[in-house]
Amino acid sequence: MWVFVLLIIFIYVAALFFRVVIGDADYGDLEVDPPYWNRDLYFGTFLRTMLTLLNISLMDDWGTIIRPVGEEQGWLVPLLIVFLVVTAFSLVNAIVGLVVQNTVSAGKQLEEERDMIRKVHKLHFAEQLIQLMSGLDRDHDYKVSLEELARLMIALTMLQVFKDCLQKSGCLMVSPCRICT
Repeated sequence: MWVFVLLIIFIYVAALFFRVVIGDADYGDLEVDPPYWNRDLYFGTFLRTMLTLLNISLMDDWGTIIRPVGEEQGWLVPLLIVFLVVTAFSLVNAIVGLVVQNTVSAGKQLEEERDMIRKVHKLHFAEQLIQLMSGLDRDHDYKVSLEELARLMIALTMLQVFKDCLQKSGCLMVSPCRICT
């Protein structure tokens, strides 16, 4: 933000100078290429001078402006080049700074979202673990005994057998009737 403020101040001060030096100069019958160059169009008023300098800083109409000024007032060419370099680098610096700032901000936000998702997953896992352990603790003494753990192992083994059977045949014979998937 401050780069844009400095750029506007720099263009304002330069417009004061170039308006007087170029805007009041007599270009007479200067034959220039392109022939449509008009000093009053580019430097006739203060606002036109500011717009022209903004165009120079954006490298628009550079050739249209520098050639006639160089023909009539050659000593201004180095000043216009310095103006161009300072303003162009300021604009590039500001744009790159904004891009980098937005990229870093987006990266931080993405990392915060990932951390939140990790925390939610950990919390969900902890809740499932609590439910599992509560289900194992049949006598509600807040301890899982070997007997309670053995029941879990038997249940898991039976679950795996049923799962394997279903995957092989698609059906499971529990009684005379068939349960199909």
